[in-house]
Amino acid sequence: MRIETVWKTFHPDLDRVEAEIRHHLHSDAAIIPEVGAYLLEGGGKRVRPLLSLLAARLCGFERESLYTLAAIVEYLHTASLLHDDVVDMAQLRRGHAAANSIWGNQVCVLVGDYFYAMALHLAVAEDSLEIMEILSAATAYMVKGELLQMAHTKDVQTNRAQYEGIITCKTANLMAAACALPAVAAGVAEPLKEGLRAFGRHLGIAFQMVDDTLDYVADEERLGKLVGKDLMEGKVTLPLILLLQEATAADRARVGEIILKDNLEPHDLQEVILLLGRYEILDACLAVSGDHVRQAKEALAPFPESEARAACFALADYVVERDL
Repeated sequence: MRIETVWKTFHPDLDRVEAEIRHHLHSDAAIIPEVGAYLLEGGGKRVRPLLSLLAARLCGFERESLYTLAAIVEYLHTASLLHDDVVDMAQLRRGHAAANSIWGNQVCVLVGDYFYAMALHLAVAEDSLEIMEILSAATAYMVKGELLQMAHTKDVQTNRAQYEGIITCKTANLMAAACALPAVAAGVAEPLKEGLRAFGRHLGIAFQMVDDTLDYVADEERLGKLVGKDLMEGKVTLPLILLLQEATAADRARVGEIILKDNLEPHDLQEVILLLGRYEILDACLAVSGDHVRQAKEALAPFPESEARAACFALADYVVERDL
């Protein structure tokens, strides 16, 4: 199955999720729907709601509450984007002005808080402690991931295990939650729930690895943010970790100098990009992310072959093929 078929098949369901999100944006505090509408109209593939829809299809879960569960996940994701852009002092998000550059940090922090609270408010209606536990844990992990990333800023000693721990907290656990929620609501057996969690987790790790790789190889228009932004912010992600691992002592020392600089020049970024090409780091990054895609697919082994499982596989392949 091709990813285009997946988007087309689930487009009506994704529209219902979006309608659910918009419905809960109504507020007499006008800034909430204003910021919310701006973010919704700013693009994004809605990968996390799609994961919830796919998981529900695999579990045979067809209740109306599915759309609320998918909306909850998107609320959490959107809240994290608002807060991340404040922390990173971002100017762009998906090719548009970041919300904090329009409304300021105070508004974006508070609207992000509102989205977190709305997600938990909607979750209470599901009357499931397990669902609440999954969501609260995912939220705590996202915060932990940001703090770990800050602790490793400009840390040239950051290794792959530490990096994967950060992105598991920041990105993968929410994708795992998106897959787990419909499984919990459907009451499926524990091995099926665990399989879906593992699928979402490995997919999320691969997703973030590709994002971090695109930061060095995509053009700004396609990337939707400044190329090399991670390097400018001192984030030591997979491309730099593998480059520091593979480079000669001289090149490794030079990359370390660039990472530690307070103010990067354009030629610094170009020098790093040239070294990434010389040591074939892009291919190495794709191999690592591809291994997580393989593990994601293997995690769905407890489920029989079906169109839903084929759609999950197509989404997994899309994660490592997009825009490269």
